[in-house]
Amino acid sequence: MRVLITGGTGLIGRALSANLAADGHEVIVLSRSPEQGTPLPDRVQFERWDSRTAEGWGHLVDGDPAANNGGWQWTAGTGTDAAPYFRIFDPVLQGKEHDPAGIYVRRWVPELDRGPEKYIHEPWKMPLDVQKKAGCTIGQDYAYPIIDHAWARERTLNADRFARGMGP
Repeated sequence: MRVLITGGTGLIGRALSANLAADGHEVIVLSRSPEQGTPLPDRVQFERWDSRTAEGWGHLVDGDPAANNGGWQWTAGTGTDAAPYFRIFDPVLQGKEHDPAGIYVRRWVPELDRGPEKYIHEPWKMPLDVQKKAGCTIGQDYAYPIIDHAWARERTLNADRFARGMGP
């Protein structure tokens, strides 16, 4: 089966694509740019794609901007649905709550397999000596975070408060 993953170059997308490829699926990651420092797993293709343009929509079996945009916005926490504005998913918290031992991450992101459980969902917090012992130097074997999630969350909430006239 051919599987397309949109924007899946981060930790979760990388693990998912490795999982699907290992199960024998043809996996293509569609994204504007590959994540710096973290190569995609073997047998996973990358195609540059920007959902804001018509290019690439032909890859999607159910490609329909009217249908897809709402789902993508909901997933990104930017949609106009009735959900509370403060619901912003935190991928680190999701991992800690639903896979505290990091079983999924260890299986599908082999660079992190030998790291201690304490850092499995936040490997960039590992002290350098722990990184060396685990054989995974952040910035070399595994990418630094693209964005500070706590900062981005606060920035988003402040922008929403400002837009609602509730101050900065």
